[in-house]
Amino acid sequence: MPLVTIHGQTLRYREAGRGRAGTPLVLVHGAGGSSAMWLGVMHRLARQRRTIALDLPGHGRSAGAPTTLDELVGTVGELCATLCLDRALLVGHSMGGLVAVAAALAWPTRVAGLALITTGARLRVAKGIEEALASAWPHWTKLLADAAYSPETPAELRRRGAQIACAASQEQTLADFRICAATDLRERLAELDTPTLVVTGAHDLLTPPKLGEELAAKIRGARRLQLARTGHMPMHESPDALAAALAELATRADAA
Repeated sequence: MPLVTIHGQTLRYREAGRGRAGTPLVLVHGAGGSSAMWLGVMHRLARQRRTIALDLPGHGRSAGAPTTLDELVGTVGELCATLCLDRALLVGHSMGGLVAVAAALAWPTRVAGLALITTGARLRVAKGIEEALASAWPHWTKLLADAAYSPETPAELRRRGAQIACAASQEQTLADFRICAATDLRERLAELDTPTLVVTGAHDLLTPPKLGEELAAKIRGARRLQLARTGHMPMHESPDALAAALAELATRADAA
């Protein structure tokens, strides 16, 4: 898995489909996660086009300890520049959705499209989540398996998915949720003018579908896809449907 150095810190990313034509996709994971979250969807997409997923600083095998959204957004921009991506379609899950929106606002000519996966422009963090992270860290994976997946998702898939989703330290995961709580991009959504797909999970308890409805209503021309029997983790629960929707969005971005 390739490594690059950005601002003196090592950043790890995964890449598949190099050399494929069309707008490349850059996949940005959510709080506490890593590029491993995207593996199944990534390999489906790579059959058609170049696909890149990064470990944000402080996550997976990337160094750092970010505490602000600007740090995360800057890392995504620096990686795209390092990889010589003139334009890219940004795919953001949960906290990664905030990163993707902020990047599109910062560099509108460089972002060819947005896919916002089980996220919102304002992610309020329930007090119970921060308390659980602070006092019940050894049980966090189990709590995530119970809360982040549809009850119709098989128990073994929930267990394995939650393990993959826990790829940062307790301190960094807390910092991630604090970044989410401190960010509100709702007033700027109308500035976005790029092909956009909003994906919601019908059984998502962490970012309820109404947050996706708000994104789709405020972003010009955005399309919304709600996945049945899916919670907060569609890349694990509905990978085929998600990959197909992302491929269709990439085709739209090519033509825009």
